[in-house]
This record gives sequence, C-alpha cells and structure tokens, in this order.
Amino acid sequence: MLKTLQTKKAYSLVEIIATVILFSVGILGILAAFSFASKDTRISNKKLMAANKGRALLEDMRARVDTRTPNAWNLTCNGAAHSWPNGESFDGKPIVYSCSDHTSGARQVTLTVEWDD
Repeated sequence: MLKTLQTKKAYSLVEIIATVILFSVGILGILAAFSFASKDTRISNKKLMAANKGRALLEDMRARVDTRTPNAWNLTCNGAAHSWPNGESFDGKPIVYSCSDHTSGARQVTLTVEWDD
C-alpha cells in the first residue's frame, strides 16, 4: 500500500487581504445605503408635515368663508407675498401667502411653507 502525502491547505496573505478589502467595501456600501435612506425619509416626513400644515390652514380658511364669518380671513390680495395671519409658522419659519383677485370674483391663494432639511 502506497502512502500518499497530504498537504495542508492554507490561505495566503494576499488572499486574506483581498477578502478583507472586498468585505469592507460591501459593508461600507450597505451603510451608505442606510444613510441615504434615512436622509430621504427625514426629508419626505418634513414635506408631508409641511403639506398637511398648508392644507389645514387652507381648509380652515375655506370653512370660515363657507360659514360667512365676517372678516374671518382678511387677506391682502394684491399679488405680493405676505405673512399668514396670526403669525403661523412651520419649522421656525413664517408661512407666506400671496393672493390675487380674478375677474370672475374668485380669489386665488397660494401658500409657501418652508423648512430646513
């Protein structure tokens, strides 16, 4: 019977370094993806809160106009930007509106709600 010599298998230093580098690049890519996703989520939440704040203000104004409450919303309608009545703000910044009268008798009100990312 012939005896065969078994050789021990081992990894070289180059293979270990290459594996560590590839693994590190993969982990950094995953962490970067989480970071971008977190930032996008924060921005989306701010946009949603700002839209809801503006929608609530406009719905409140519409409800007061519909009930014919006298001088409920005394808006300056000259096309220029003005601060929203009662000093409403969002994220520490004032809410601004512009209002214009149309020949049909209707008014167009545009709100601008700003925030910091």
